[in-house]
Amino acid sequence: MTPRLALIIGGLGFWIGLFAVSLITTGGLKYDNDKWLAEDNPNEIARNLLKNEFNQFESTMLVFDARDLFEQEGFRNAIAFTDAIKQIEGVVDVVSVYDASLIMNDPSGSLVVTTYRSALENGYIQNIQELKDKFDQSAYSGRLLSQDGELSTFIVKHETAGKPESRKNVVGLILEQASKNKLTKNARIAGDGFLKFTLDNKTKSELSLIMPIAAAGVALFLFSLFGRLWKTILVLFTAATAVLVALSIMVGLGHKLTIIALALPVMLSVIVVADSLHIIRFWDNEIDTASPQTTKEEILANTFKATWLPCLTTSATSAVGFGVFYFSELIPLREFGIDSFIGIIMGYVIMMLAVFFGLFSMTPNAMSRRGGRYHELSIPDRAADSFLRLDWSIVGNNRPLTFAAAGLLVIASIFALAMNAKSESNLLDVFFKKNSSIYSAFTLVDNELGGSGVVSMVFRTSEEDYFRTFEPFEKVLNFEGEIKSLREINSTESYSDPIGQIHRSLVSDGSDYPQSEEQLAQEMLLSEWSRSADGRDVLAENVNFSYDSKHLRAYTGNLSSVELDKVIMKLEGQLRAQARGGVPLPIFTGHSVFFAKLSNYILETQFATIALTFIFIFLILTLEFNFRLAMAGMLACSLPVLITMGTIALLGFPFDFATVIIASVTMGLSIDDTIHILHSYQHYLVDEHKSQRQSLRQALFIPGRPIVQSTFLFCFGAGVFLVSDLVMLQRFASFTIMGLVLALLGAVLLLPSLLSLGFFNKSSIERANASL
Repeated sequence: MTPRLALIIGGLGFWIGLFAVSLITTGGLKYDNDKWLAEDNPNEIARNLLKNEFNQFESTMLVFDARDLFEQEGFRNAIAFTDAIKQIEGVVDVVSVYDASLIMNDPSGSLVVTTYRSALENGYIQNIQELKDKFDQSAYSGRLLSQDGELSTFIVKHETAGKPESRKNVVGLILEQASKNKLTKNARIAGDGFLKFTLDNKTKSELSLIMPIAAAGVALFLFSLFGRLWKTILVLFTAATAVLVALSIMVGLGHKLTIIALALPVMLSVIVVADSLHIIRFWDNEIDTASPQTTKEEILANTFKATWLPCLTTSATSAVGFGVFYFSELIPLREFGIDSFIGIIMGYVIMMLAVFFGLFSMTPNAMSRRGGRYHELSIPDRAADSFLRLDWSIVGNNRPLTFAAAGLLVIASIFALAMNAKSESNLLDVFFKKNSSIYSAFTLVDNELGGSGVVSMVFRTSEEDYFRTFEPFEKVLNFEGEIKSLREINSTESYSDPIGQIHRSLVSDGSDYPQSEEQLAQEMLLSEWSRSADGRDVLAENVNFSYDSKHLRAYTGNLSSVELDKVIMKLEGQLRAQARGGVPLPIFTGHSVFFAKLSNYILETQFATIALTFIFIFLILTLEFNFRLAMAGMLACSLPVLITMGTIALLGFPFDFATVIIASVTMGLSIDDTIHILHSYQHYLVDEHKSQRQSLRQALFIPGRPIVQSTFLFCFGAGVFLVSDLVMLQRFASFTIMGLVLALLGAVLLLPSLLSLGFFNKSSIERANASL
C-alpha cells in the first residue's frame, strides 16, 4: 500500500467516524421553546412567583360543543373525562362547568365549599337543570360556558417543570383521552401549555421538512454547476458533517433546539457549501490553466494559498454576524449566537480538511485537463456571466444614478424605521397564521369564553396578614370594578369572588361583599376552614399562605405586545391614584405579560447586534485591508441591511424573534462577497500592478461567478423556510432573501462604484505605487 493510498483510507475512515459519532450524538438533541430569560431576570422571577405562591400552572383548553352538556349523557361524559384526565401524571387540576368551585348552603343550612358535580351527586342540587340555572348566575358563566350555552371548555392544568418531554407526554395523553370522549373528540384546542407543546412539535417537524429540501436543492444546483458527481457528493457530505458536528456541540453544551435555532443548520450548511464552491472553482481554474510541467502538489499548494485566508475571513465575519446574539438577554438568541459562532468556525475547519482531502484524492485524475482541455461553461456559469456583464455596464456608465438610488432608498428606510418600527413577541401572532387551527381556537376563546389572555397582577407587601384586613380588600375590589370598564378587559378574578359567594350565602341584606372588618374576618375564616371534597382551596390561586401577597387576574383577548403594553399603562395609571391609600403597586406578570415584556428585549437585541456586527466586521476589514477600503466595504454591505429593515417597517411588519436576526445574519453573510472582491481588487492593483479600472474589472469578474452562485445558495437556504406554515419562518425567509439580493447588488454594483472614487482608492494606490 502506497503512503498516498494509506493517507486516503485513513482520512476517509476518520471522516466516516466523525460523521457517525456526530450523528449518534445528535440523537440527544432536545427541543424547548419555553426558556426565554435567565432565572435571575425580574420577569422570570415574577413568572415563577405565580407558580410558587398562587398555584398557577400552564394549561390545555379543550373547547367543545356544549349543547348536550346538561343532559344525563353529557354529564356522564364530562365526569368520565375529568376522572380519566386526573389519572394522568402531571395533571394538577381540571376546571370545567361541573368541576368549578361552588360555595352554597347545604340542605341543613351549613356553608359548604364544593363543586357543581359534588353538589349534584350529594343532593345539594336536585337536578342538572337546577345546576345549570345556578351556574348561569355565577362568575364562571361566560368563561367556562359561553353566554349562549353552545360552547364550553375543560381547562386542564398541568405541571411539567418546564420540561418539553414531560409536556409532550402529558398533553399527548390529554389529547388521546379527548379523542375517546364523545364530548371532546371534536374539541378545538387552546391554552398556553398546548401552545408550547405545538411549538416544540413544530420545531421538530420543521427541521425534518426543511433539511431534506435544502439538501436536495443544493445537490441539484451543485451537480448542474460541476457536472461531476464526486464534487457534488464531496460538498454535500462536507456540509452534512459540519451541521452534525454543530448540532453535537449544542448537545454537549446542553442547549436546546428552539424554533429560532432552526436557521442554524440550514444557513451553516449553505455557508460551508459556498466556501467549498470558492475553493473548488479556484482549483478548477488552476487545473485548466496549468502548464504541462505543473505538478499536482503545485496545484494544491496554489489553491490552498489563494483560498485559506479569504475563506477564513468570510467564516469569521459570518461567525460574528451570528455570534453577536450572545449579548442578547433572550436565552434562545444567546444560545443561537454561541452555537452559531462555534459551529461556523468548526465548519471552516471541517470544510478545509474535507475539501482538500477530496482534492488531494482527485487531483491526479484531473491532471489530464491541464491547459483547459476540458472546459465547458455550465448553465449557472453562463447565467452568472450574463448578470455580471450587465452589472459592469451599469458600473461603467451609471455611477451617479447608482449613488442617487442608494441615497433615496436609505433616506426612505430611515424615515420608515423612525415612524413605524415596532416589535412583537406574542407567540400566537409571531408563529401562527390567522387561519391555522390553533389560532382559530384561541380566537374562539376570545369571542365566546372570556378571552385567552390573562394579565396577572401580584400585590406584595412585607406585612403578614395584610390582605386579611378590610381596607386593602375594599380598595382592590374598587379597582376591580374600575378596570372592568376598560374596553380590553373582559372580566376579573381574585379572592373577592369566593369571599363574595360566602357573604351572599350568610348575609341577606342585599350586599354582595363584606361591609366591615368583622364580616371580612368571619368570611375569610370560613373560606379557610371550608374545603371541597377533592381538597380544592378556593383561596390558593388568589392569596398566598401568609396573606402578604394577593393575585388579581384580568382576562383579555389575544392582544399584541403593543396593545398589552397600553393596557398595562392604563392599569398602572389607575393604580397610582390609589397607591396613596396604602395599596402597593403590583407586579405585572403571567403568560401574556411575560411574552409582551420580551418585546423590549427584541428591540434592544436588534440595535445592539447591528452595532456590534458593524464594529467587529469593520475592525476585521481594516486589519485585513486598510481604513478606506474597509469604509467602502461596510457601506456596500450595510446599506442593503438598512434598506431591508426599512422595508420591514414600511410594510407594517413587526420585528420579532426571527426578523431580529435578519440584519446581523445578512450582514455577516453578505460581507463574504465584499471580502472576495476587495481581496481580488487589492491583489490586481497592488501585487500585479494593473490599472485601477483593469483591477476593478478583474475583481468583479473573477470572483464574480462564485459570488453570484453563493448568493443563490444563500437565498435558497433561506428560501426553504417559505414551505413552513409558521409565519415567523416565512417572514425570516422572505426578508433574508431580500437582504441577500440587495447585498449582492451592494457587492457587485455599489462597491465597484465606490471603488471608482478617489477617496476610497487613495491608500491602495499609494501602496501600489510604493511597490513599483
